[in-house]
Amino acid sequence: MNYELLVIGNGREAIDGALAAARRAELVALVRTVGIDHGGITIDALRRAASSHSGAGPFRMSALRGAATRMAGEQWLADRAKLGSLNVDVFCGGVRFAGERTVEVIDRATEVGDRIDSSSSRQTLTARRIVLACGTRSARPSHVRFDSRRILDVESLLMLDELPRSMIVVGAGETGLDYAMLVGSLGVDVTVIDEKANVFDVYGGLMNDQRLCEMQSLDIAFRLGDEMIGVETRGDDSVAVRLASGKVFIAQTALVCVGRVGETESLNLEAAGVGVDERGRVWCDAKGGTWASHITAVGNIVGFRAASSLAG
Repeated sequence: MNYELLVIGNGREAIDGALAAARRAELVALVRTVGIDHGGITIDALRRAASSHSGAGPFRMSALRGAATRMAGEQWLADRAKLGSLNVDVFCGGVRFAGERTVEVIDRATEVGDRIDSSSSRQTLTARRIVLACGTRSARPSHVRFDSRRILDVESLLMLDELPRSMIVVGAGETGLDYAMLVGSLGVDVTVIDEKANVFDVYGGLMNDQRLCEMQSLDIAFRLGDEMIGVETRGDDSVAVRLASGKVFIAQTALVCVGRVGETESLNLEAAGVGVDERGRVWCDAKGGTWASHITAVGNIVGFRAASSLAG
């Protein structure tokens, strides 16, 4: 199946890119690599679900996950209707580059018009141009023993049934502070730890007075200028976060947010001539162009900007 544009990804950038190209009367396909489940829930959907809580009694994590999943599903139905009206073919499954302009979609479901076809386990697609919008997942440092119950990343946090009473968030980047504010708004006692010394240097340098006031209103505490050197579970069903200064912080759970890695390891990007950085994010120029002239990247899959001499 041949297309003018093939978009690979699940988020807003992927859907909007496919819609924009289809409105220009291009023949477009969208390949989604996850379904509407916890893997496809955004922080915005979680915020909307949290804001819908009546405040009568504690909010179970399973209820938050369910509400966010429903909202994400409703949004996808609306997006799918728009895509269908513009004749965008939608595929779902594992994706792997088989050549510079060719991908294989494995274990797929295909929506062509009003018809859903799941009879084939493999489909080959070619396109003149390709957009990568695959997104990222939490980085897992090798010295941290994640157990998906007490020592968590964002993905395992979403799989809990109950919200913890207290949480230490390690990492005050955008992801760490977004989730600190989310669980703080639901009554969790939150402490944020980061090696940066100044509160306005956290959140990727985008901290402002309004956001700081929001966190203060939620009684979110900060321990800045001190690096986490280890996290361990304790016999009393709590966790201990050890800092370089020698101090130890105790909470029911620890959420480790120390960066993101690209969802690219299964794409076989080498076959397309696309390079990635040490965290699996795509090397791009200032306009999102990759080492392959016909492939661009958008969203948080974009890594450090490549030097022009390396961009190809």
